[in-house]
Amino acid sequence: MPWTVNLINPHGERHLGFNDREGRFYRLWQHRAPEPLHAADAILLRPSDIDQIIKFAVVWMKMNPDVPRSSELSDEIAAGAKAAVLHFAKLAQDGGSGRPRQTPPATPASPYGSGLRPAHWD
Repeated sequence: MPWTVNLINPHGERHLGFNDREGRFYRLWQHRAPEPLHAADAILLRPSDIDQIIKFAVVWMKMNPDVPRSSELSDEIAAGAKAAVLHFAKLAQDGGSGRPRQTPPATPASPYGSGLRPAHWD
């Protein structure tokens, strides 16, 4: 298959390819046949390469606006970006520990009526 683009894993092996004829990402294996990937799975496989994955997809969609795959690829990229953001937002919310943060005690109401909490508690 013609891989227009290959992304390399930390071990120096090709592991993600983009087929320019199809507008599709493929999981590349060293000793198995390539497997087509939903673009969202490509993002989740390599979140550190999300910028490259989005760029490949956007360039392909711009070059192939009348191909039905363009709309599908757009939806897949959006779903992948959303899944990655939600995943990392959850980790940040949990303080990276996998456990929810404890809620700090409420700040007593100010005599001036604001009752605001310190910013570092949010």
